[in-house]
Amino acid sequence: MNAFTLKIIATALMVVDHIAEFVPGMPIWMHWIGRASSPIFLFLCGWSCEFTRSRPRYALRLYIGGLLMSLLQSGLGIGNNIFTTLLQVVVIISLLHVGTLKGKLCGIALYTLYQCLLIAAFVLFGDALGRLPHLTPILTAATGSVVGLEGGLFYVVIGVTLWATRQGRIRLTAGFIGLNALFSLVLSPIGARLFYAIDNWILLTTGEGPSGPVMGTFHSTLEMLGISFFNMGASPLTTNYQWMMVLALPLMLLYDRRRGPNVTWFFYAFYPLHILLLYGIGMMLPAAPGMQTIGVAPHVQVAASPASASVPGSDAFLRTLPALPAPTMQDSGTRR
Repeated sequence: MNAFTLKIIATALMVVDHIAEFVPGMPIWMHWIGRASSPIFLFLCGWSCEFTRSRPRYALRLYIGGLLMSLLQSGLGIGNNIFTTLLQVVVIISLLHVGTLKGKLCGIALYTLYQCLLIAAFVLFGDALGRLPHLTPILTAATGSVVGLEGGLFYVVIGVTLWATRQGRIRLTAGFIGLNALFSLVLSPIGARLFYAIDNWILLTTGEGPSGPVMGTFHSTLEMLGISFFNMGASPLTTNYQWMMVLALPLMLLYDRRRGPNVTWFFYAFYPLHILLLYGIGMMLPAAPGMQTIGVAPHVQVAASPASASVPGSDAFLRTLPALPAPTMQDSGTRR
């Protein structure tokens, strides 16, 4: 199966998922189907890094796509921007392509330092940014920050792992299933007990209360990793169904490393346009009963959560970020 065919399948799955995200009252099985979309695009993104004539130009396209998409995020109050997640995957893969081990280590160290400095700056100016929430997605996209990535850093790890294991089907299968199992374990009742114990330990040892800076850092780190503290221990069918990404594995294993028709820019344009269309449709429909609308996108329905009331004041900046949606579609692996 060539890259074009895979992208068409992944795009169709993404649309199903986004219909359920933006249109009220859709059945949850549409989200289950949609879980297979983003791993395919992350997988093909890694192959793009091998086939592209210029990784810097590839990264630039994703950067521009992410920056333009951040304007839509800012205007609509949504969290969808897969371009920024894919950009991080491409940057890390490019750093790992450096010839020497020393060069790889230096590149990753500088990348990590840059991201840490960005996080520190955003937290330092969190109160100011908290008064300008619509500016937050634009700033994170413009600076290339890992804060607020769609899917969190977990999806960056998936993308890099799929690239690193691309040459062997057994290794790819083991790495992909292993990461899904680990993520599922973190969100399971076992993981919930562990992290709630850490939460209580922080409260007891710091004496600062649930709104202190240490607790804020702990919760914000989990959110950046793509882990919702308040979803831990919830049902794997109604809440924590990201494990269904494994449905993408058979399709990835069918990839034959051929490109297919060259319609790269179609996917760059389709992503924001279909979100805008579904957003508009959702705005015209009444809210589904039993759900609570949040943010400035009144049609986007999510179950009420204590998270918004529990995030500490020291994390004012991160509170302005949209809730992380399930990852979706993007620029992906073809020879260019």
